[in-house]
Amino acid sequence: MLINTNCGLYCPEGDFYIDPLRSVSRAIITHAHSDHARRGMEAYLCHRETTPLLHARLGGNLHISDVGYNEPVTINGVRVSLHPAGHIAGSAQVRVEYKGEVWVASGDYKRDADPYAQAFEPVRCHTFITESTFGLPVYRWPQQNATIQKINSWWRSNADAHLPSVINAYSLGKAQHILGSIDLSIGPVYVHPSVMTMNNAMSAAGHNIPNTALLTNFTTKEEAERSLIITPSIGIGPDWMQEDGAVARGRASGWLAVRTAGRREPSETGFILSDHADWHALVDTVRETECERVFVNHGFSRQLAHHLSGNGLQAEVMEHQHSDAIGSTEENPVGKLHTFLEEHTGFDQRLIEECVRHVGSIAETVALLVPDATALPAHLGKNMIKKILKYKTPDLEPVRQIVHERAAPVTDVAHTFRTVVMHVHLRTGGRRGFEKLTMGVWSDGVLIPLVHVIPPSNPDVLKEIAEHVRHSTIASSGPVRTIEPRFVFDVAVRGAKPAPRRKSGISFTSVKIVNYVTDGQPLDAATLEHVISVVQK
Repeated sequence: MLINTNCGLYCPEGDFYIDPLRSVSRAIITHAHSDHARRGMEAYLCHRETTPLLHARLGGNLHISDVGYNEPVTINGVRVSLHPAGHIAGSAQVRVEYKGEVWVASGDYKRDADPYAQAFEPVRCHTFITESTFGLPVYRWPQQNATIQKINSWWRSNADAHLPSVINAYSLGKAQHILGSIDLSIGPVYVHPSVMTMNNAMSAAGHNIPNTALLTNFTTKEEAERSLIITPSIGIGPDWMQEDGAVARGRASGWLAVRTAGRREPSETGFILSDHADWHALVDTVRETECERVFVNHGFSRQLAHHLSGNGLQAEVMEHQHSDAIGSTEENPVGKLHTFLEEHTGFDQRLIEECVRHVGSIAETVALLVPDATALPAHLGKNMIKKILKYKTPDLEPVRQIVHERAAPVTDVAHTFRTVVMHVHLRTGGRRGFEKLTMGVWSDGVLIPLVHVIPPSNPDVLKEIAEHVRHSTIASSGPVRTIEPRFVFDVAVRGAKPAPRRKSGISFTSVKIVNYVTDGQPLDAATLEHVISVVQK
């Protein structure tokens, strides 16, 4: 009934798509051949709470029909209804029924309580399509109340020391989850402009969002000394926030459940908090749907499908032509190494999980289980390289040697990456226009600078960018303007080598724009892990 395509899940019976807009709700029906689509307008069916979020993320050239949960509509003879997913406000599962056969596409979902998302409801179906972002047994969430109390205690302790607390969380979903759960009596709360934009959109959807102050380049340390600052990237904000010891830093993420996957700097305090289902919740949810068949996508799909198949279900991995999943097996170092260990040791997944749990480190587990370290996969992720290089035990010497070889400079290569404009650099000396653009890619839901490029020569595109700079500047520093991500370009590079001082860890030569993706969305940009894996080959 549903066909996996590059554009999402296509329902040929009803001639519509289930659009994988992961940053909004993962439950948006796109009428591919509606009258609005023919006139060049995007036409969507979504939950009512998603409408303001769609406008905030995708702009105004949209035609949106919205419905409530459990309010079925019929599209070309196919009965469609949305059901709570618990992921973020307005997130929904899509139930599709045709001639008595029922399929449900889950999108991202969460089984824990959320201050703004309606609780997940299992929907009985014949076929269930589930996400598997955290589809490994090592991902088990602690009690959510305990995590919130840890955040409160950390914030209170820092406030007593007159130290601002900066916590890294996604602008949509995680930021509001924290904001609606913490003890606001401890001190004021400042939020990054992108978080404020999403707060305003959620307020427009009818949610009671607490009052917060906007973090700007003019916010002083004295004003924020007892505050909690919620930002999607700790590396941005007033200059004083970047000074050593000026702030306490924290990160809220489900990836922190596994040390080597947490991607947390040593100076940060980690809080295990996720807007996704953990391993047990994924398995329990599949069982509660009473489905006969399950497709697994977005994340550790192969491992979850393997487990479900071993428990009597017809489970298959939903293949993608490309993946934008930050936590997917294809993009996440932990997933790569789990797959590698399973293939090279002959041990089943559960035994490997026990080894990891007892040893406490993926890198050490590799050394213990795979004596021939030269067999390590060539696409080892950058963060895993850093972790392995830190260990000093003799058993890991072969691992470090092979990693050093793999990290050697790569030359005489040509690649093209999809990127999004992060910063524009204005010309100085009274000249109008742009000196260069900083292009970014995604890592853990945050844009990371990848390359600087000369702006495109097309005057219409330059005019669009200039207009966007005037109305959507997040921060400015001298001639540099940080803007809300919107413009997507394909960038070609020739030559790459490690550059530890760069945020991306790579520097490139012969960089140029080769294509302006007129219909591209910011989330179409590549992930940093993908870029690294490509250049290391």
